[in-house]
Amino acid sequence: GGPSDWCLFNEGYMANSSNYNILYLQYEDLKARTGETISRINDFMGYPARSKEEQEQVVEATSYERMKGTHSEVAGATVGKSGGHKGRLSEENIAGINQRIRELVEKVDDSRFNLSRYVNQ
Repeated sequence: GGPSDWCLFNEGYMANSSNYNILYLQYEDLKARTGETISRINDFMGYPARSKEEQEQVVEATSYERMKGTHSEVAGATVGKSGGHKGRLSEENIAGINQRIRELVEKVDDSRFNLSRYVNQ
């Protein structure tokens, strides 16, 4: 488990050597620009445009607070916000994660992902 597994798992998707039609999203973008990101997902899936009211319903139905009780608890599970790892991981753990992300950034086209923004957070 841990950051190495995350990087290995995601490296294949990020490289996308089979040229699959993949919509890449980041949690931070979803939190910062929720309506815009929901529209991107909607468009990607080929659904008709949603009204502002319908988008707000999606936001409510998929909020962390609404969904956190729908899955079994996992040890060390997220707190539902970006940066939730701070105070939960040691400086050594964070340094190891940052190193793995740096290595991943070197292997993939980071212009689509901007993973480098997470290093040293």
